[in-house]
Amino acid sequence: MLYSTVTNWGVMRDGKPMIIPNWVEPFLEYYEKAKKLEYVMSEICQKIESVKG
Repeated sequence: MLYSTVTNWGVMRDGKPMIIPNWVEPFLEYYEKAKKLEYVMSEICQKIESVKG
């Protein structure tokens, strides 16, 4: 996907805003959840390693 496609979402063109695709909001929500899960898993693994060591 071109960078300009994303940066134009919501921008007015010919008196109408460029539509933001329906998939964007759920994608961002799942991305945020995945990042949080990644952080929690990393913290848990570090704690396990410190207990083992």
